[in-house]
Amino acid sequence: MITRVPGLLVALWISFGIWNQAGAQQLTLRLQQASLTTIFSEIEKQAGVQFHYDAQDIPLKRRFDFNSTGPFPVILRDLSSLSNLAFLQKGNRILVRTQAQRRVSGRVMDRSEKIPLPGVSVRSSTGRVLAVTNAEGYYTGTISAVDLNQARLEFRMVGMKPILSQPLGSSSTLDIEMEPESRQMNELVITNAYTNGTPKEEVIGSISQINAKELQPYRPIESFDKMLEGLAAGVYVEPTTQLGTPVKINIRGQGTLTPVGGTRTTSTQPLFVIDGIPIMEQERGDAAQIFSGETLINPIAGINPQDIASISILKDASATTIYGANAANGVIIITTKAGSAGRTAAHVSVSRGVSTFINRMKLLSGPEYFTLKREALLNSGFTESQAAAQAGSSTIDTDWLGLTTRNASYTAINADVSGGKEGTTYRFSTGYRYQQASALKNDLQQINLSLKVNSILNRKLKLGVTLSPTIIKKSGLDNFKNNAYLPPNLSPYDAEGNFTTLLGVPNPLAVLAQNEAVTDALAFNGNANLHYAVAPNFTISGTIGTNFSQSKDVSYDSAKNATGSTKGGQLQIFDRQTLGWLGYLQGTYTQTFQQKHSVQVIAGLEAQDQRTVLLAGSGTNFTYDRIREISQATRQSASSSRQENATVSYYTQATYDFKKKYLFTSSIRADQSSMFGSDFNLALNSAVGLSWIISKEPFLQNHPAFTFLKLRTSYGSTGNSRIGSYAARGLYNFSYGNYNGYVAAVPETSSAPNPNLSWEKNLKLNLGLDLTLFDRLSITAEYYQNTIHDLISNVEVPLETGYGSISYNTANMRNQGFDITLQTHFIQSKHFKWRSTLTTGFNRNRILQYNQGFTSVYSDPASTASEANAAIREGYSTTAIWGIRWAGVNPETGNEQFYAPDGSVVDRTTIRTYPRSSYVVLGDRLPKAQGGWVNELSYKQFSLTLNILYNLGENRMEPTQFMGDGRNIQHSNMSVNLLDRWQKPGDVAPVSKLLIEKGLVTNSSRYLQDLTHLKLSNVTLHYSLTSALSRRLRMQGVSAFLNVTNVAYCYKDKSPTGRNGVRETRFAFPEARTLSVGLNLSL
Repeated sequence: MITRVPGLLVALWISFGIWNQAGAQQLTLRLQQASLTTIFSEIEKQAGVQFHYDAQDIPLKRRFDFNSTGPFPVILRDLSSLSNLAFLQKGNRILVRTQAQRRVSGRVMDRSEKIPLPGVSVRSSTGRVLAVTNAEGYYTGTISAVDLNQARLEFRMVGMKPILSQPLGSSSTLDIEMEPESRQMNELVITNAYTNGTPKEEVIGSISQINAKELQPYRPIESFDKMLEGLAAGVYVEPTTQLGTPVKINIRGQGTLTPVGGTRTTSTQPLFVIDGIPIMEQERGDAAQIFSGETLINPIAGINPQDIASISILKDASATTIYGANAANGVIIITTKAGSAGRTAAHVSVSRGVSTFINRMKLLSGPEYFTLKREALLNSGFTESQAAAQAGSSTIDTDWLGLTTRNASYTAINADVSGGKEGTTYRFSTGYRYQQASALKNDLQQINLSLKVNSILNRKLKLGVTLSPTIIKKSGLDNFKNNAYLPPNLSPYDAEGNFTTLLGVPNPLAVLAQNEAVTDALAFNGNANLHYAVAPNFTISGTIGTNFSQSKDVSYDSAKNATGSTKGGQLQIFDRQTLGWLGYLQGTYTQTFQQKHSVQVIAGLEAQDQRTVLLAGSGTNFTYDRIREISQATRQSASSSRQENATVSYYTQATYDFKKKYLFTSSIRADQSSMFGSDFNLALNSAVGLSWIISKEPFLQNHPAFTFLKLRTSYGSTGNSRIGSYAARGLYNFSYGNYNGYVAAVPETSSAPNPNLSWEKNLKLNLGLDLTLFDRLSITAEYYQNTIHDLISNVEVPLETGYGSISYNTANMRNQGFDITLQTHFIQSKHFKWRSTLTTGFNRNRILQYNQGFTSVYSDPASTASEANAAIREGYSTTAIWGIRWAGVNPETGNEQFYAPDGSVVDRTTIRTYPRSSYVVLGDRLPKAQGGWVNELSYKQFSLTLNILYNLGENRMEPTQFMGDGRNIQHSNMSVNLLDRWQKPGDVAPVSKLLIEKGLVTNSSRYLQDLTHLKLSNVTLHYSLTSALSRRLRMQGVSAFLNVTNVAYCYKDKSPTGRNGVRETRFAFPEARTLSVGLNLSL
């Protein structure tokens, strides 16, 4: 049925054209370098009119390129704009008069915020654009009119109420104050990179758009993806506490299977598109196991949040299908800021801050540790003297975590210059960020540059160029892996002030002083685009862009401490270079018939290629510890890997509307990729969408309650091909050591060739309601159902094949739920305003079919190669946490107890005899509901922003590293919760008997935590000087702000008094609270 849609659209199009011809006369003029006399003559022939004028006043010999099609009034309007003439129709007579001109200028301000408004379109009353306000709100333009004293100016900007000025009179200066339009239906929404945007009321797809103000880019957060938390319904940003690391974002649930047992799955992440160029996440892909030690950099951390104009998050098929086989998990489009014509404007912003850990885990003191370790040794059969000797000092109390952390600093400096003349605009920006983590030797430095130039070369040709290089330096010595939680009864220094040697356990202070872990990265994004207007309603455009990144990851474990002492020092270097390019050529046709029917059709060809080259080198046994070059190592090794993929795509999208009330869209895209076998390398995705603006119907127009009401629906398919470059081909390892010193290829056991491997396909259904009540309360409610077919995972094969498993299309899965956004103006008075936005997303996931129902797969609870406590089982969520129900501690023996499948209570030995298929669902790694509540309050020159996040129903399994009931106590400090351990028969305790060789059931519900919480994530107080005071300081604008992040938490599961709970143990790398102040200057 979908394939018949374009044909139906063409038929409708032709029918409307015939109707239009019958109802109104259409004129077509295609004249090149024609004089006004010639143009008048041609119009007279086609329209049956006569032009009357004074030949001495009219420049009849002046020549123009005049191309116009439409009814007679449209032809006159276009000719008036071109020639600066005025036309007055009286029957068949057209009176021609010259227009006087006047230079007008002024400034446009926001009435409530008292700040300048850039990007305001200044038009004449005939609709001709005279100017666009610059970054400081200033404009200058020339108006033409027969009677200038009666001429008016019209001011328009998305999100603001349009203003038609009073007659100019004799004035040449006009200052204007604009007010926000509460329902914001005129806001321009970026629906994809192939079009110029769509008015919000005409959007059919499910799209959440976040502008620069809503993003709050001044927050001390290093990448904009982390800033999205709580700003869009149905978008869940999994929090991460380490600087510069990749961020996981789930749009309407997880879009593919959870990896179980090291199985191969596709990417779960959305597609990022920056100024039209896709940016792929860094991943190991098909590289050899040795590359698993590489530190990956967040690929979009190189985008300066201060350069972002808007972010559009595409969720449903009608919005994402045009991106085809990489859009199954949604698309996030980032549009960067551009310059505007007018006087040159400059901005400088500086902010400084300090960070400190919050919710730090409570650990045992030195004496407490001594007592518990001694007890664990005694319980394990050691004698009193042996236990006392091994337990160590009972008086030393070293706070290792305190010694390896700090109050971290934060600095950000940004500057930009923008402006231009009519036809050419530019914006150049630069930024510097230095951000420390609270853990020592963990920091991030970043330098951003960006240049954007747009030029109208002539009436038909436009050129745009964007260049954005970024330099990143990240120090990431993860001391939390290197025993920052050492036993507290050990001293860091010996009597002579040297670092203590701790019996093979790394001394954290020695690690910080002697080891190294640094990543240097260079990223470059750039594109150039050209638009040629073949005709007024037909444009050909082309874009070519590139995404280049290079990173070098260096880590050194010194021979002077336990991390490298047994190897004589160890150096590892990973070098990654990725070059991706994309180019597309498209045609765009736009036409309006009888001012009722509007059609837009785009069609294009796109090609893209991405190549990644990986190098790894390592060396051990260094003769001199301070010369850290592989050439100085006695033992050396090297590995390399290359990944490449290419895609050729064809796409088309057609939209139609009748009276801007009934809207229709259809999209088709074909992708051909090198990632799959030759018989399955083509994916065809399509979508349709419908919308009805009910509030434009006569029975609801001007209704006092229903300001706006729209229904919309869409259905279609997208794909997911991000599984690695050679998933269908089979992988081999080449090495000299594989066959008696000769080069030989050995199969990669988990990567058997499968020529029948094909794309994952996501069928998306979306139903939406947009409602605005009393011009004050806006509601967007959507129901979605995303059904994913042909999900990829690994299936075991006989070892005789040379492989252990093969990637296969094995499963079907469904995500369904609701997204809701509420926006209201609680208070809207002259001086005080309160605007509030609440977003929420509900999602349920279910595996519909797996491996034809034969086998379910469960992960090893102790696995580090995949998600622990996960399973792929029909009828359940792919993010479910599987395990065993805990029955507490036996009061008589002090041993843990568990519920068997039949409900009986058994001990650890017995429960471990049951198969994994007896595991039950304990919780889910993704929340049942999550979202945010953003409040903006303003009073005169002050404004206050509060960001509140909430999470319902998410669970996690607490790692047993610090809750091992005696296990690991010989090498690590423990949670204070172990003080509540079982000690003697009859004790009712939450912690079992302490033992050195403790056997644990790590997937029991004892370790299940409920992350349900409410969080005040951000508070910002902002103050702006009045315009008058700013001018006295020779500034266009001055403002200052105070910001605090991670302000407060309220968890459903409260931490026991003096003990640890989910608040303290949720993050291995503790969260930090940052207090920052900033100053913004507009010059």
